[in-house]
Amino acid sequence: MKFFKQLASLIKGFLKRIYILLGFLLVLEIAKLANPYLFKLVIDRIIAFNTEDINELVIFIILIFVAENVLMVAYNFSDKHIFRVVKDMETYLLGLAQSKLMELSLDYHEKENTGDKISKIERGVDRLLDFIADSIWEFLPTVFQLIITFFAILWLNWQLAFVFVAFIPPYVWLSYKMVKKQRPLRKRVNKLYEKSSGHLSENIINIQTVQGHGSESFEKRKYHGILRNLFTIHWRSFNTFLNYNLSRSLLLNIGRAGLIGFGVFLTARGSITPGGLVMFVTLSEKVYLSIFRVFRIFDRLMDSKETADRLIVLLKTDSKVKIPANPVKPRLKGMIEFKNVSFCYPSGFCAIKKLNLTVQPGEKIAIVGPSGGGKTTIAKLIYRHYDVTSGKILVDGHNIMDYDLTKYRKQLGMVMQDIGIFNRSIFENIAYGLKRTTKDRVIAAARTAQADEFIISLDKGYNSLVGERGIKLSGGQRQRIGIARAIIRDPKVLIFDEATSSLDADSESKIQEAIKDIGKGRTMIVIAHRLSTIRSMDRIIVIEKGQLVEQGTHEDLSKSKGLYYRLNKLQTDYQLRT
Repeated sequence: MKFFKQLASLIKGFLKRIYILLGFLLVLEIAKLANPYLFKLVIDRIIAFNTEDINELVIFIILIFVAENVLMVAYNFSDKHIFRVVKDMETYLLGLAQSKLMELSLDYHEKENTGDKISKIERGVDRLLDFIADSIWEFLPTVFQLIITFFAILWLNWQLAFVFVAFIPPYVWLSYKMVKKQRPLRKRVNKLYEKSSGHLSENIINIQTVQGHGSESFEKRKYHGILRNLFTIHWRSFNTFLNYNLSRSLLLNIGRAGLIGFGVFLTARGSITPGGLVMFVTLSEKVYLSIFRVFRIFDRLMDSKETADRLIVLLKTDSKVKIPANPVKPRLKGMIEFKNVSFCYPSGFCAIKKLNLTVQPGEKIAIVGPSGGGKTTIAKLIYRHYDVTSGKILVDGHNIMDYDLTKYRKQLGMVMQDIGIFNRSIFENIAYGLKRTTKDRVIAAARTAQADEFIISLDKGYNSLVGERGIKLSGGQRQRIGIARAIIRDPKVLIFDEATSSLDADSESKIQEAIKDIGKGRTMIVIAHRLSTIRSMDRIIVIEKGQLVEQGTHEDLSKSKGLYYRLNKLQTDYQLRT
């Protein structure tokens, strides 16, 4: 019941159209009784033949022909409208799923496999549409037919109706047992589909690593192992269906034989006319076929439901980063304050512990420290990829949780160590997120990021496609495009997280010079392991185990001989040795 409530809530914009279609189909199912009844009258007239009845027989035959063709046109009309509703829902659901993935906070995406998410959406939308289409096209019309035909049988002869009904409860019981037995198997099938999709996606994303380690055979064996498990579970599910279906078919055959035998007995006694018997047998056959179809379709619906349910769970998942009802629309100046901030991941690991830090507008600070100390987490908290566990972060005196998230992020610029590159042109990648821009602005940003030189050397220059995840570019080239993308937004707060780590010495030197110009008039935070790159910063913040342990200029920290001094000495000694 919960599934159906969630489904109704999900497609509430389409419910009116669906109800109108179902009402129309109900009328058609009632109209379908006309032909069996007319055929009954024809048989009864032929058995008690009288020449005066010829005109009446001709009229009945013409009415049968007309009724059949009217129904054909009506069903053609309903099929077109059902198709349009289903296709409109497909567009809506795919858009909704994509929007949901864009809205969900970073913690969801970091714990979920990319292939799993794609499988949930593609198979989920496909199966959800199958569920809805099968319900409108087949299941509900068949249920309508079942109910209407049953009352028609009851009207014809209650004794035959009693024999007919006697076989339905055991059929329903067998079907229920079958569905109950198949349900856990269906869940396992869906999990294995997602696992296979995730494995395949991971292989493709990491194809260079797979081939570089000669692991093609290993990955093939692993993937085929998943597929074998999938086949085994599929076979068990199908075998369960075949076994129960054999029992159900045998039950229906016994019911048919019993009905025909008892019907002939009643006809011989004169309790029912031959035409009535033919009509009864015709209707009962339709009902038995309808019962078979209802549960056959029900099997398909339950199969679709298991997959669709996983999509609905995704669509109902709430982002952990909450958007306020009446958000503040910021015009940032760049003052950042961490007030007693702690942040712990769902696993329980606390990356930041009671951090107090103030960055003035236009100040340029560096954050350094051992790996895993919480430096990148600070950047993610400023960007509000996560919300703090305790304490608060203020930007320009406002809690960032009160800001309009989209407008807030548009005034930030962030260059990560792993740059996200789209399989689009270089121009589109640099201008990403801007509604409109000029080629001159893009070129200016690329020049500042030391990217223009390599871009114009490509065959199509700024129109060159870079491949999925920027696979056609080197690591340094990808980072320079990321820097250009951050610069073109003219952000009030600019964050570099190991942004020059993949550059050669010459490019890094140029970027460092560019950073001095880029940082004018804006707050800049540079996260770095290479301490030689941040000596000119206004202030250096040293983070260890999620806590601020030192802060000051390069000269001050070098004199204090604390953690910064030790890290700097280790790097200097290593460079001298190499």
